[in-house]
Amino acid sequence: MVGFARLLLSILPIGLVVTYGYEHRMSTLPAFNTMLLKVPKHGIQRSSFVDRQRLRPLPSVLSERVLERHRVEGIKRIRCVMNGASANAFEEARQAVLSNGCRLLNAARSALGIKPEEKEEDQLKSQAETREQVETFLRQVEDEVRGWVKQMQGMEEHNIAELRSSLDALYEVLSLGSALQWTKPASPMERRGTWRALRKKTDPSTKNLLFAIERLRRRYDKGVRRLTSVAVPLTEEEIKDGFEKALGKKAIKDIEDNLMFVSDTMKPLTSEEVDARLMDLDEKWKYGMHEAEEQLRAGIERVRYHISRKTKRREVEKGAAAIHVRDGTMYASALGGIVEVPILENMGVQAFIDDKDENHIFMGIQGEAEESQHVATLGSIPASATRWLSCARQKLWWMSPDVGDRSMPVPAETQFLLLELGLGMYAVMLPMVGNSFRSSIWGTEGSTLQVRIESGDPDVRTKICPTSVLVAAGTDPFLLLERAFAAAADRLGTFRIRKEKTTPSTLDVFGWCTWDAFYSQVEPEGVKHGLRELAKGGTPSRLLILDDGWQSTDNDEGYRIAEGDAREDVSAAELAGGGVIEGEDWASQQLTSFKDIPARLLTWWYTSVVEKSPYNSMPVKIWKWLTFNVIRNDLLKYFAEATDWSKRLTSINPNSKFVQLGHLVRELKSDFGLQYTFCWHALTGYWLGVDPNAPGMERFQPTIQYPCIDPHFDYTPGMLSTEPTMAWNPSSFVGVGIVPPMHIRDFYGELHKSLHDAGVDGVKCDAQAAITMLGAGYGGGPKITRAYVHAMEQSVKEHLSGNCINCMCHPTENLYSFKDTAIARASDDFYPREPASHTVHVYNVVYNTLFLGEIVHPDWDMFQSEHPAAELHAAARSVGGCAVYTSDRPTVHNFDLLRQLVLPDGSVLRAQLPGRPTRDCLFTDVCKDGVSALKVWNHNQVGGVLGIFNLQGAYWDRTVRNFVMPDHRPPDVVAHVSPQDVERLPSEVGRYAVWSHKREKLFLMDYKSKMDIKLKPQESDVLTVAPIQKLQGVKDDKGDDALWAPVGLKKMFNGGGALLSHRVCGREDHPILQDFLNSVIDPAAMSGGMWNVNRRWKLASAPFSSKFQSNIEVDDEVERFVADPDEEWLWHLNQLTASPLPSLSEKENTMRAHLTVKGQGSLLFYSSARPRKLCAKPLQASSAACEASAEGKKPLATVSEIAGIRGDRAWEEWDFEYKDGELTVELPEMSSEFGSGRWELCFLWEKS
Repeated sequence: MVGFARLLLSILPIGLVVTYGYEHRMSTLPAFNTMLLKVPKHGIQRSSFVDRQRLRPLPSVLSERVLERHRVEGIKRIRCVMNGASANAFEEARQAVLSNGCRLLNAARSALGIKPEEKEEDQLKSQAETREQVETFLRQVEDEVRGWVKQMQGMEEHNIAELRSSLDALYEVLSLGSALQWTKPASPMERRGTWRALRKKTDPSTKNLLFAIERLRRRYDKGVRRLTSVAVPLTEEEIKDGFEKALGKKAIKDIEDNLMFVSDTMKPLTSEEVDARLMDLDEKWKYGMHEAEEQLRAGIERVRYHISRKTKRREVEKGAAAIHVRDGTMYASALGGIVEVPILENMGVQAFIDDKDENHIFMGIQGEAEESQHVATLGSIPASATRWLSCARQKLWWMSPDVGDRSMPVPAETQFLLLELGLGMYAVMLPMVGNSFRSSIWGTEGSTLQVRIESGDPDVRTKICPTSVLVAAGTDPFLLLERAFAAAADRLGTFRIRKEKTTPSTLDVFGWCTWDAFYSQVEPEGVKHGLRELAKGGTPSRLLILDDGWQSTDNDEGYRIAEGDAREDVSAAELAGGGVIEGEDWASQQLTSFKDIPARLLTWWYTSVVEKSPYNSMPVKIWKWLTFNVIRNDLLKYFAEATDWSKRLTSINPNSKFVQLGHLVRELKSDFGLQYTFCWHALTGYWLGVDPNAPGMERFQPTIQYPCIDPHFDYTPGMLSTEPTMAWNPSSFVGVGIVPPMHIRDFYGELHKSLHDAGVDGVKCDAQAAITMLGAGYGGGPKITRAYVHAMEQSVKEHLSGNCINCMCHPTENLYSFKDTAIARASDDFYPREPASHTVHVYNVVYNTLFLGEIVHPDWDMFQSEHPAAELHAAARSVGGCAVYTSDRPTVHNFDLLRQLVLPDGSVLRAQLPGRPTRDCLFTDVCKDGVSALKVWNHNQVGGVLGIFNLQGAYWDRTVRNFVMPDHRPPDVVAHVSPQDVERLPSEVGRYAVWSHKREKLFLMDYKSKMDIKLKPQESDVLTVAPIQKLQGVKDDKGDDALWAPVGLKKMFNGGGALLSHRVCGREDHPILQDFLNSVIDPAAMSGGMWNVNRRWKLASAPFSSKFQSNIEVDDEVERFVADPDEEWLWHLNQLTASPLPSLSEKENTMRAHLTVKGQGSLLFYSSARPRKLCAKPLQASSAACEASAEGKKPLATVSEIAGIRGDRAWEEWDFEYKDGELTVELPEMSSEFGSGRWELCFLWEKS
């Protein structure tokens, strides 16, 4: 095959030069990549024959008799060359083709009997011009082929370098672990001898790992050899040498003899035979390269995984299960093998174990042939597995949860599957995303699980799909998920888990988004009005998201609207979700005459029948035919007049409304105290991408790309079974203008730099899933998606400090590409006009967070405070650990509700983790079973929080693909609440103080005790769960050990979030360090929180780290602080007190409870003994160093500036109320200045 490829590189230009030159009188020759090979800009080979550009055969001048005589001989020659038997044939053909252009052309014309029509002088002039054109063409060939070879070799060298460095790192780890001195042998035989010599010196686990390394290395060597032999037919040296000889003045053999050789070789073949052979070569070339790439990538993934498990010191939780396969069944065993339960039974013959360690198995799939789509059986859910939870895609953009048992099939396009195995065991299955292929799980009748693997490009095929599904098991479902996603990240190397990313500071402030307030009709005055009203109500926004509507966009020519579209006179409150006029409403407005009756009937038939029919059903097929052949223009007119979905980006610069975007941003920050301004854009630029014909956009070389679906491609992705409407949306009609991956970094860099120059702090990157359907010709959906997402993240990191909200991004191709960005939307939109959507929205965000929360901080979306479901949404956001932002229309607010979420300075009381369902709710259908309540748990910096919700009555129906509300009078439910619902929240005495926000009542509960709370439809409550601890040496009135627990603010949803730190101590902590701390920093600079100082002042010398997000006693950290004061120094300062704690007497008989808090109003504590005294001191920042500058930039404060804030604040004695164990302190009212309302409190008891 390599020999034949070389022959083609040498032979084909002659035929193309002769044919094209004769018929077109030697007009400008086309570039080489449009003749033979489309030189890969994305690592993918594309041939002109794949694009159905047939090769023109050489004009026949030989008689039929001569052809017949030479046919057999010619075919034999081609076979010899294809088998690599004729080495000289390649050199001869290359010399013939690449020699003097004029002699070649004249000899070819003479041999073919073509008589020139020009006069002799004209002929000589033509020959000179021809020579120059041919030499120009040959230089193009040289440059493009050399560039391609360099790219392929560069890829190979990069992979080999990565492999070798990885192996070296692993060797070093092994040598450190087993005192093994590793030396690389010179040959495989010596290496094998070394293995044998080491066998007796190593422990069994190390020995097995050494054997595994050897097996992996052999597979890599094989993959590298295969990739080299298949993908690099000519070396750079060969090309350079050949062209130097061809373009030089050295003598060559007689051109007629060479031409006769070429004629004898090519002429006996008909044009169809030539096309067939070239097509076969092209397919073998491409598919062989793809399979080699997949195998090489899989090998690198294996090494990366094993190195990461060692070097990152991944901890395996107690209760992690070992996994093994026996007799076609996969088992999980824990507790030393005492407990063993099956995970999968009747495993499919196409599934194989690609790699494994003790706690994880990576399954691969081997198909029967090279295909772009594979469907294989994984196995069946065992009878002992009682229930499952899946997160499956409900639309192209979003996924939603489903629960069931083995009698119910797992939904199509499942991207996350959790099984309850029985005996307290759980298993998780994660479909993976490889180099060019993605996986998803599909259930069938009879509890069988299938894996569907697809590339998103019919020309990207493979037979073997390694690393298709990850399987892990354990006894703690939450720790299991954390471990499984860490293993997936280590394996793929394309994303990082949430714990390894920086927590964005934007999560801790209240925000406002313009979307549901204005949709794309937003204007600067409306933005100012909205921010002004929120500030007047006492809940100022510190984050603005300027959503869709600020960019320069337009429809394609022929559908452009001179003046406002159909939405111009429609208020935002009357528009449907997405800011559009519903198709039915638009039809009723446009189709008003008698002749429009057929169109109205067609609209009714679509909404009543087609929308609810499966993709392959007859109604969908009829509608699809109609959309492309009858009503295409009518649908495009609707999209152009009633939506934004058919528009493209026409310029990087803002539109005429926001032409002064920089001035507007500075004004908003100055007038309203904004700290962050985000702007919206789609991953492809806009909904239909970039306009290739727009002035100034040509520098990014955008092209129109159609989704990889019928009728544009002979390909039917599994996504169409979930969302058939993708087959007739605007992208299917007119395509998407995409920037090629090689230029996408330039596009994002220019876009984000312009936003940065305007004072914008971040972006909301929307419509990300669209790119997953546009990978044909670019290596498939996973490859182009990874290129886009990584380019976007790099640009955001460079220009906008990494501030990005990912949206409409739930395909795993997107999620498994998030290396740096740390926020992503958790579900479909908040739909103000869709009553059935609100309980489902809460259900979706909570259960999707199980999956998303291991990769990013899930964003539970905006809501509107003056809405029938506002309290439900507000309660959910308070326990979600997510950002809190609304999309209220100006003057339409419920400030009583907002003040339970937002403090007067614009900060929020955010829980610390992604909010997830409690363990007893994991597999419960809290929307449809009629009896169950949803419970959501989370942690605060001190204590825990538990949200309870009645979501019964509505759900997402995957059959009709819409929200349904079968019961308009949903039932009341009872939530069974227990402190053990909050995971990993220990109490010293096994008791807890639980505060009900709705009922305003404090309960004392044991760890396993339960309390029943009745909830009406859409009713919710938020419970603060505070562990109780002993006050050592303090007795209550009964003579028992005194108990104590800080609870939180009474009037806030998540009142426990007001407690920023807490410790109980009996003496002054570390007096030696006190003088040092007092001279350096004052608690005022800390904004009262462990992390707010980093977020508020952006200290360059104190980078934020999320690895210390728990309260750690100072005693445990002093030695580390003294040894290395530069590392996390601000965190240590934040843990210590900057002035001596108050005392009851000079004797050390005082027990103290020391806290830092923020907020205003009633602060609740539980104490079985009345304190003797309460002392307090403000931690309020009030320095110019802490205020925003006139330009609206966030200030930078040095240590000396912060120290200047300190002053000599003394402890003040405060009053408090104490009754029946409830201790209440009234915090003073806060100001609107950000960072105000922070206090340091110290309760004092006298020891007995």
